[in-house]
Amino acid sequence: MLDLYLISLFSLILTEYGFQTRKRALIAFEDRWRWYRTLLRAVIWVGAFTLSSQIGSRRAVIYYVIAFALGEGWAYLLRHLIKRDIQGGFAYGRPGVHLLPFLFAAIMPLILRFLPEGLVPRLHLSGIITAPDILGPAFAVVMLWNWATLFTVSVLGLVRPEQVEEEIHPLIGAGEVIGILERLITFVLVSVGGFAAVGFVVAAKAAVRYPQFKKREFAEYFLVGTLCSVGLAVLTALTFGLR
Repeated sequence: MLDLYLISLFSLILTEYGFQTRKRALIAFEDRWRWYRTLLRAVIWVGAFTLSSQIGSRRAVIYYVIAFALGEGWAYLLRHLIKRDIQGGFAYGRPGVHLLPFLFAAIMPLILRFLPEGLVPRLHLSGIITAPDILGPAFAVVMLWNWATLFTVSVLGLVRPEQVEEEIHPLIGAGEVIGILERLITFVLVSVGGFAAVGFVVAAKAAVRYPQFKKREFAEYFLVGTLCSVGLAVLTALTFGLR
């Protein structure tokens, strides 16, 4: 069921977070439904089924419709909860809400397994969808871009809200770029087995901010943010890394 899990996750992360800046992403979450996001999710699912040997079967069509409908409902729930968090004073949403795409990807195979046997035969669930090998690394890049940024900042907003400053304009800031590069470089290094080199990435980032470490509040802020950011990159590389 890994293919189903990965495609479900990729479709939500790419369309709802994508490669936007964190400010633009938050503005988008507060807006209404965007038709092109639904269209992109449909294209992803159709592409997955095109690669499947079951594409011509009736059960594959039913399976696609059910999976796509569940995904649309979950995307609506995600936008609604993040908008509620923002209006409730959590500028970047709660960390738990940003984990909803992973919860959806985990429970959808379980939901489909409880469908009537005559509708979608359980023995054929794993063969209906086939994800290409490149989808894992592609998903990792998407996830480590804007999703990881918002998740990391939402964690910082819980522990050090006074240190979290919103962008004045929707342009990407230097700190955001550094965080993205840090995660992508860490992902590549861990994927190829260069765990030791990750320390140099963290050290280079710390060297720039060294004068500010005299303040305990900033030091804690930096440590929590770096551990969260690098930790996400390491876990992603171990799960979806380059092979």
